[in-house]
Amino acid sequence: MLRDKTEVVRVPFAAGQTRMRWTDIPALPKTLTDGLPPGVYTLRKEGTPFEAAFTVEAPERRAEVLRHSAELDRLLNDLTNPLAVQAAVTELLAQTDDTGKKPRPYLADALDRLESVPETALTPSLKRTRDLVLRRFLDSERAATVNAPEEETTGVPEIDRVRDLIAAGQWEKASEVLDAMRPDDSAAGRRAAALASLYRGVILAEAGRVDKEQASAAFRQALRGLEGGAPADVYRAHNDFANYYLGRAQDRIDNQAVQSAAGVRLPFLAALHDWAQAREHYQAALELADQLSANQRRAVRGNLARRGPFEMVRPKFLVDEPFDLCYAPSLTSWDLLRRVPVRPLAGASALGLVAVPGAPELPGVGEDLKNLREAFAGKVGEVLEGETANKDGARRLFRRPGLLLIATHGNNVADRPLRSTLLLCPGKDDDGRLTAGEIYDSEVKADLVVLGACYSGLADRSPLPGDDLFGLQRAFLEAGARGVVSGQWDVYDGTEPELMKGLFRGVAEGKSAPAALAASQRAFLARLRAAKDNSDPWTHPYFWAVFTAAGDDRAAGK
Repeated sequence: MLRDKTEVVRVPFAAGQTRMRWTDIPALPKTLTDGLPPGVYTLRKEGTPFEAAFTVEAPERRAEVLRHSAELDRLLNDLTNPLAVQAAVTELLAQTDDTGKKPRPYLADALDRLESVPETALTPSLKRTRDLVLRRFLDSERAATVNAPEEETTGVPEIDRVRDLIAAGQWEKASEVLDAMRPDDSAAGRRAAALASLYRGVILAEAGRVDKEQASAAFRQALRGLEGGAPADVYRAHNDFANYYLGRAQDRIDNQAVQSAAGVRLPFLAALHDWAQAREHYQAALELADQLSANQRRAVRGNLARRGPFEMVRPKFLVDEPFDLCYAPSLTSWDLLRRVPVRPLAGASALGLVAVPGAPELPGVGEDLKNLREAFAGKVGEVLEGETANKDGARRLFRRPGLLLIATHGNNVADRPLRSTLLLCPGKDDDGRLTAGEIYDSEVKADLVVLGACYSGLADRSPLPGDDLFGLQRAFLEAGARGVVSGQWDVYDGTEPELMKGLFRGVAEGKSAPAALAASQRAFLARLRAAKDNSDPWTHPYFWAVFTAAGDDRAAGK
């Protein structure tokens, strides 16, 4: 550890050792027992190119950063209290620079606070936060590892200087060096310009800059400029572009709920696209590895091992537990629903629209109708498609006992829940938008309503002060349906038919709607988990947990 190029302390690690407390450092000067004085330090890993700069802030700055959580610490008088830890870590990770635009999290301090708590006292949320912080540290080490030893330098002094600055986390200085470059139009100059674009992309991606699309454009420009050039240059471009895409995919997955709440369109599909792009560029880099030096090949293998681009996490979900879930607007409504004697479903009917004027096609709807007919066979009654799938037809199906499938586009209007809609075929006197308010005013005799529609299960607001949350799902329950299966977010057409097929089959065999839905979801996950290829992203809840069952948990086909 250095300060102003002078060694402050040397920290020896034994083989296999991964951590050491500050007070356990051998030969630690007495003046440093309580920690380092304020200043800028450099940490170097002997025998490797790894180098990172860090700053020890003045006590006044620490007090300013933690002013809110410190008050909570005093009130709770327990530094291991999960609430106190969560507050402190949130403050530490939310810091920005003086402009308020560039993130400047205190990762080390956050990790110290998290690791001061016994493992058994960490909540699942705190464990996830700890893992994210550790991943950020590993990303920093990876960034340094990508920088090659002297024999693997680019040969362009400015670019090699930029790589050193990036490894040390000195983004602004690296940008200044790139801005000062003036490459000419010779072959060497064009190569230098392409490498400058590459590392400008790295800076934009790694330094937390706001506009990520600028990073994508810089990487693409670098690949165009380096195409057909030295394998080591092309490898660097593909590898760094892959790192960018994978990091962005992971961030989108980790923050999916926040992005959805903020109105980001299809956040997980965007993450899946980024993941696929990362895989493509990693593969391109891997194919170039045979043309690189031995040291570079080792760097490729090490980088792939750290990033794990071909492996997806396999967590355990609530659906893996030995019980089924059924939701209700309130305990009172659930109690009222269960007071009605249970009866088997008399049959099934459906309204399905593959194509609606002015909206994207839904090819999965055709599969749903086919699966419904197979599951209920001779018990399937009226099925409305095309022009007959209008409001009048829907109201006619509402009055039929049994299962009713409505497969079309759905929309949740958060601030005016009675205007949430199911999109039907327009009629002579209407636009085809069946609202929650209209459903609420209808008479629904269907026992189980299955809504194969996006956002049909959402309920964000109440139309009356103090009332329960309202949306399409509750509109059907209020109108008379005993149970409703509906979608909580955008329904992915690639996996929805398989889930619906299992639901229909289970209900037709006599299972309750919650049990049939859970069994279908479990079967979906079991098939994926049994696959040899553990890179499959479909195990993410986005693809299989979109549907929930609400109302009477007893509705079944037999």
